[in-house]
Amino acid sequence: MTALINIHSPEEIVSSAETSAFAGDAVEAFTSWSGPTTGDLFSGGSVEAYTSWSGPATGTRETGDSVEAFTSWSGPATGEVDRGDNVEAFTSWSGPATGDAQRGDNVQAFTSWSGPTAGDRDAGDNVEAFTSWSGPATGDAQRGDNVQAFTSWSGPTAGDRDAGDNVEAFTSWSGPATGDAQRGDNVQAFTSWSGPMAGDRDAGDNVEAFTSWSGPVTGDTETGDSVQAFTSWSGPARA
Repeated sequence: MTALINIHSPEEIVSSAETSAFAGDAVEAFTSWSGPTTGDLFSGGSVEAYTSWSGPATGTRETGDSVEAFTSWSGPATGEVDRGDNVEAFTSWSGPATGDAQRGDNVQAFTSWSGPTAGDRDAGDNVEAFTSWSGPATGDAQRGDNVQAFTSWSGPTAGDRDAGDNVEAFTSWSGPATGDAQRGDNVQAFTSWSGPMAGDRDAGDNVEAFTSWSGPVTGDTETGDSVQAFTSWSGPARA
């Protein structure tokens, strides 16, 4: 089959006394690409890729202000994992809206990924992973203030433990809201995990574990003030 390829690459560059392309101001670039709508991997059927990028609206490129980049990609609409079908990946990233890139203020990054919709673990089907991250809103990255990271992951929806089905893991973490990271004030970490929903203990079904931890609200880690740690765990629903 002859490959049919469509490429669209419009670009806009605005340059004036107030905005200079050399400073990266108001620079925009868009790229869209798609492969043939039918066929197999060898012809790259139904492959789509989109990229949008814009430079800072204010400031200079050296501070990385208001930089945004978006990427969307999807594989063939039908087929099997050997052809990489039904794979989707999305990424959104933006730089600091104000301040200095060296402080890492207001940095955000988001990633979503999913594997094929049918099959078993060997094909990696129904695997999903999501990650959201943001840097400090104010202050200095060296203090790690207001740093947040979130991760959600799940395995295939059907089968047994060998296929890793129905495995879920969630993690939320935030750095100190105030103070100094060296004191570890207001550090919080949360983790939730669960195993498969059906079966017996040998398959590790219905296993749940939860952990919550926080550092001292005030004072000094050397005195260990106000440290809290909680753990909850449960085994299978039936012996």
